[in-house]
Amino acid sequence: MPAFTNIEYRDMLFIYGFANGNSRAAVREYALRFPNRQQPSRNTFAEVFRRCGETGSFRGLRIREGGQNAERWRHAPAILQAVREDPTTSTRRIGAALRIHHSTVHRVLKRSNLHPYHLSKVQNLLPVDAEVRLQFCRWYLNHLHEWGSDQIIWTDEAMFTKCGIINLHNSHVWSSENPHATIVTHFQHEIRVNVWLGLRRGQLYGPVILPNRLNSNEFVNLLDNDLIDILEEMPIATRQNIYFQMDGCPAHNGRIVQNWMNDRFGEKWIGRYGPVRWPARSPDITPLDFYVWGTLKSNVYKIPINSREDLINRIRMCCNEMRRKRIELQRVVDSVRRRCVMCIENRGGHFEHSL
Repeated sequence: MPAFTNIEYRDMLFIYGFANGNSRAAVREYALRFPNRQQPSRNTFAEVFRRCGETGSFRGLRIREGGQNAERWRHAPAILQAVREDPTTSTRRIGAALRIHHSTVHRVLKRSNLHPYHLSKVQNLLPVDAEVRLQFCRWYLNHLHEWGSDQIIWTDEAMFTKCGIINLHNSHVWSSENPHATIVTHFQHEIRVNVWLGLRRGQLYGPVILPNRLNSNEFVNLLDNDLIDILEEMPIATRQNIYFQMDGCPAHNGRIVQNWMNDRFGEKWIGRYGPVRWPARSPDITPLDFYVWGTLKSNVYKIPINSREDLINRIRMCCNEMRRKRIELQRVVDSVRRRCVMCIENRGGHFEHSL
C-alpha cells in the first residue's frame, strides 16, 4: 500500500508544476501549503511526475513504504506541533518527550524544511536608550550626506588577557582512548593589557598601552601625548573637519576630559556629555566594537601567550597586519551608515540579528 494517498499525489503533481519542475522549490512549497502532512522528498516529486507521464496513473507508486520511514512519519505531527509551541526547543528534548531517538526528530524537521538558526547576542537596552540612539543615527546620516564620507575618529579601549578567548566546544583531542586532556584557563597571576585604538576611514591609529585601571587624568595624558601626535600627522583641512568619538566609559566623562575636548575640538566631539551625545549601550554602531576588537583578539590568541611582553608584541603585530588592510577597514566604517539606517527602521532597537 503506498505511503501517500491519491489526493496527496495529486497535490504533489500540482506543486511540481507550480514550481516549473524544480524539485527543491516543490519541496519548500509543499511544506508551506501542507505543514501537517508527511513531507515528500525531491525524488518523490520527480517519480510522481515520471510515472504519470508514462502510465497516466498513480498506481504502482511505492516511494515510501513501511519500515523506519513509516515509523518516523507517524510521529511527524507531534514533532511539528512541539516546534510550533516552542521554537527554541531541542531535538533531544522532543525525542525524550515522544520516546523516540533525537535523530528521528532531526530528520523529520529537516524534511519539513525547518532549520536550527542560532540566536544573536545583543546588548541590553534600557527604555531611555531608543530615543538617544535615534538622535545619533539621524545626526550621523545627515552629516554623512554633507561630508560625503565619514569624518569621525572612532575610539575605544579593550582589555587583553593571557587566557584570551577559549571555546571548549571546538577544543578536542583525537585519540583511540580518552587521554583525559586538560587546558589551563585560570591563572593566579593574570596578565592584563589595556589597549586604546582609533579608527578613521581606512586608517587605524594605535595601539596605545594604557594603565589597567583607566581614570580621567590618565586618559587626558593619552590625549595630550598620543592623540596630539596623530592629529599633527593629518593635513590641516582634515584636522579642522574631523569629529572625535568616545563611548560612555567613566574615564571619558570627567570634567577634565570634557574641558580638554571643548578646547581642542569645540563642538566637534561625540561623548556621553559631548555636544553630540553618544548613545549608551550601542556597540552595534561602533566599528571598533562590532569588528575591530573581535577580529584583533581572534588573531592575537591564535598562539599561546607566555608573558605580558609577549602579549603586547602580539597586539602590535596584529594591529600592523590589520593596518595594511585599508580597503577592509574602509568597508567597516562605511557599514556604519547601513547600521544607522537599520537602527532607525527598528525605532532605536536591536537590528544586528537582521544583518
